[in-house]
Amino acid sequence: MIKVTLLQNTDENIHEVAEILEEEIGVDTVQKIGRILILYKQSSKKENRKISKKVKEI
Repeated sequence: MIKVTLLQNTDENIHEVAEILEEEIGVDTVQKIGRILILYKQSSKKENRKISKKVKEI
């Protein structure tokens, strides 16, 4: 899970930023709260995927 906070003085739209990140690095947007994005990406290491599956179910 990744937490991204947009600066208060930025002109960027949180929905556009989320869309760009989803397309460019292959993450899923879990939640948008104000200027904060919570993102999820499955681990590339097989030994960590057990944890990732449990997190994805939440």
